[in-house]
Amino acid sequence: MASLTSETSTVFFVQEEDTDADGLPETSEGIFVNAPGSIDVQVGDKVRVSGTVQEYYENTQIGSVTEVFICGSVAVPTVTDIHLPVTSMDDFEAYG
Repeated sequence: MASLTSETSTVFFVQEEDTDADGLPETSEGIFVNAPGSIDVQVGDKVRVSGTVQEYYENTQIGSVTEVFICGSVAVPTVTDIHLPVTSMDDFEAYG
């Protein structure tokens, strides 16, 4: 389960809660979910998503979503400062 941190009508972004974050700069704590026609979700919802991990323009996302469950509400994860410039686009992986 993860916390919903942004949303549009068909796509939303989920991120690990602060207590579940691993703190490793080489791993991502969040993922985009492409779920057209899914239930109405709001920022701060704690959600469980079933779907398929896919690459879309070299970005990992969950697509072909079959289920989205709202499991409650939680505080949005702490904001992370991004330090620019980066030496490689891969450096952004630590912030996702």
